[in-house]
Amino acid sequence: MNRKLTFLLALLVTTSLFADTRRYMIATKNAPAKAGLRVVSNSTDAAKHRVRTYTNIHAFSADLTEAEAEALRASGEVESVEPAVLREALDMRPAAPFKPVTNIGLKYLNQVTPWGLPVVHAKDVWAATRGQNVNVAVLDTGIDLAHPDLQQAYAGGYNVYAPTEPPQDDNKHGTHVAGIIAAADNAYGVVGIAPGVKLWAVKVLNIRGEGYDDEIVAGLDWVISKAKQVGGRWVINMSIGSRARSEIEERAIYEALSNGIVVVAAAGNRDRDIMDYPGRYQAVLAVGALDNAGNKADFSSYGYGLSVMAPGVDIPSTVIEGVNESADIQIPNSTTAYNAWGIIGSPYGNITGQLVDCGLGYPEDFPPSVEGKIALVKRGEIKFREKSKNAKDAGAAAIVIYNNDDNGTTNWNMDFMTCRDAVCEYEPGWENYQFILSIGVSLADGEKLKLLTNPISAAFRSEKYLELSGTSMATPHITALAALLLSLDPTLTPSDVRWAIEKTAHDTLEPGWDAKTGWGVADALAAAKFVAPQKFNLPEQPTPPRRQAARH
Repeated sequence: MNRKLTFLLALLVTTSLFADTRRYMIATKNAPAKAGLRVVSNSTDAAKHRVRTYTNIHAFSADLTEAEAEALRASGEVESVEPAVLREALDMRPAAPFKPVTNIGLKYLNQVTPWGLPVVHAKDVWAATRGQNVNVAVLDTGIDLAHPDLQQAYAGGYNVYAPTEPPQDDNKHGTHVAGIIAAADNAYGVVGIAPGVKLWAVKVLNIRGEGYDDEIVAGLDWVISKAKQVGGRWVINMSIGSRARSEIEERAIYEALSNGIVVVAAAGNRDRDIMDYPGRYQAVLAVGALDNAGNKADFSSYGYGLSVMAPGVDIPSTVIEGVNESADIQIPNSTTAYNAWGIIGSPYGNITGQLVDCGLGYPEDFPPSVEGKIALVKRGEIKFREKSKNAKDAGAAAIVIYNNDDNGTTNWNMDFMTCRDAVCEYEPGWENYQFILSIGVSLADGEKLKLLTNPISAAFRSEKYLELSGTSMATPHITALAALLLSLDPTLTPSDVRWAIEKTAHDTLEPGWDAKTGWGVADALAAAKFVAPQKFNLPEQPTPPRRQAARH
């Protein structure tokens, strides 16, 4: 570097704090530490510019003014200087935090088999493997480290925003993706496609489900280093994307592939003939979404480079606390149970007690015998909040409100008791009132409950499961499928895995590859038999010539 350029860079560094800056990704010919760039080598300047370097990629990111960026472009050590680009979680729900949605309470008390599991024939492979000894890194919003369906699989992780803190999910998206891959095969909740894998959480998206390629590359870099450190076979799931290309992100992905790591990414949710990056990069296994009728989901992006399709609509999986809720009424020592709905303003809880019929919930409707028990009240005439307060004043431990028509529990929360956000309107004096457990049931179930003489258990809880849609949900099906194949044959290369998945997919539109659905619907059993026929008592088959996948 000549003296004039060196002086210019030094001058620009000292004045950077007094000008507008933005985040840039800078690719270098050699490791940044050896490039002689002051913004990297000087610790003070590196801190001011929030420089991030990478172990496995010749690049760094930094906050720069446009003048500083131009000066770096003039350096013979620099190959490119581009603004950082945004990536987003690719599900079809608003990012957290958002108001919880009440859900029927009995669905996940026993294990639910997501509809995608039989579509991709995953269970048919489990006699041979469930993904044992394969590492799956989920680059996303993190994972709920305490989730009972994920604790068994969790092996570790990394938080690019706070490296000394755990990669705890604060959104929901990463936990949902992780559950599709590896939720435990137990007696409750859901079950994943490959419940035997080792699950690694890499938090590269924030609470809004957003992150820049700066964070994505840091996550990829960490996975590459961890794979070198611990060994074994690895798959990366990237249920993220946007329309913007990132040269350094692409470099990082190819570095992962060159280290034997399979990379699977979402096609995008724009219903356009151009896919999102990183799914659009060459050699990435890009996944589109099917609906539960076996057709391309109406939101799923497509185009050149699309590999295969997998279920991506209304996929039940794991989520963090506070995203979904459920309520139910159960009869102790009995199989009888009723779906219920938590009423906004009610605390969570589980109360067991005798039901006492308390009419419409006016103060005079509550007999002395309701003290310590559960009040059963019919909807109508006065507000939920008044019914619940009257029950509490009478000494009831909880209240069950049953509907006054046969429309199920439609619009339970339209008559909320109190509010959880600023958009609600309520009468002064109620905003901080502490209600007792308050749930609702249908008219039909309320009439049945009136006839009961046995105690009941009324519950309202933060649910740990939710249905979501998106190519984000389709992608982990294929990530898990790749893990199953690597568990069957650890010698497979990333291109071998992609070839096996594409070759054995089932056509949905035209024979062979088409832009809408790629090679078709992935089939775990067919792919497993293709890569390891001996595990299924089949004769070895000669490997056919490889067909050319459509290029991006």
